[in-house]
Amino acid sequence: MLEISYPFHSVNLEHIVKPEYYVRFVLDSTDEMLFELTYAANYLNIQPMFDLTCLAVSFYIQDKSPEEVEKLFHNSDDAGGSPGARESV
Repeated sequence: MLEISYPFHSVNLEHIVKPEYYVRFVLDSTDEMLFELTYAANYLNIQPMFDLTCLAVSFYIQDKSPEEVEKLFHNSDDAGGSPGARESV
């Protein structure tokens, strides 16, 4: 995967990430799978995958309300549904 360059010169993930199959991979993933990939990439210290999945999550939540974002992150939390249940990410 080519390095993701900053700052972004587009609001489309397809214009930022090359080759295109990486974009298809994250866009075709379910919410749960995308979060699991992010956790795994962070745990395994796979920086290109971590950057890609974090970027995909940021694009996914950019048009959501604060309530929708909170619900999304609480649904992906394995520690339970209560706020603050997970101490660190």
